[in-house]
Amino acid sequence: MKLTFIGRGGAFAPISVGNSNMILTSESGKMMLVDFGTTAPYIMRDEMGIDFKEIDSVYITHQHSDHVGGLELFAFSRYFMPKLDGNGMFVKPKLYCIKTLMKELWDNTLKGGLESLQGKIMTLTDYFECKPVNENKSFDWEGYRFFPIQTVHVRSGYIIKNSYGLAINKIHYDNGKHAYTVKSEAVYITSDTQFDMGLMEFYKNSRMIFHDCETTPFKSNVHPNYVDLLTLPVDVKKKMWLYHYGQKIDSFEQDGFAGFVEKGQVFEL
Repeated sequence: MKLTFIGRGGAFAPISVGNSNMILTSESGKMMLVDFGTTAPYIMRDEMGIDFKEIDSVYITHQHSDHVGGLELFAFSRYFMPKLDGNGMFVKPKLYCIKTLMKELWDNTLKGGLESLQGKIMTLTDYFECKPVNENKSFDWEGYRFFPIQTVHVRSGYIIKNSYGLAINKIHYDNGKHAYTVKSEAVYITSDTQFDMGLMEFYKNSRMIFHDCETTPFKSNVHPNYVDLLTLPVDVKKKMWLYHYGQKIDSFEQDGFAGFVEKGQVFEL
């Protein structure tokens, strides 16, 4: 499976940099979006030449606009310019996310634009084949198993607004055709998270890590800063690619990191 970065920047990134959203492409050619922010539709359509009808699935980590701001355009495009199966039936893109987040996504983010069509009151299921995921559960797609990992992104008053990154594992089968995964083979995508040494278990169990990282002197405290990630063990940093950044830190190699992700960069998972 391939992982392609539609962009590598944060919430304020221009189209030339792009929001930190990704496309997973399976061996069969199916594509899953991992988040779809404000800049993503234009980069994907105008620069990458990808038709929205080619997208099989979407996974959403949380509700900030640099992760969901393109969903309204995507949903309307697929509804009014639909993909049809061999029987002429509308093929909806699959929508995966944590169950509680799926309700919030519609009520707080998408409903205002997507609910009203001429002569009809729309719901999320009119646009997507919804695949809500319970917490501490996984879902399978194209021979891989996806484990949403809850992290703290923003502490808002008395509540915590979480983000749900992904640990991705290839599915294996034993002689009895029983499906299983191997923890040490995981590819971990953090999405947006505060710096948290409690994630060490997931770092250690991953063979490749894609981690959000601020590189500005000002700490927002809702993402790890580069100086925070510098404190991680050498064996963790060497498999860690950094994204969601402003300016690249030139010393990343001697600091022990695998690298800074570039817009359009492709990784074989």
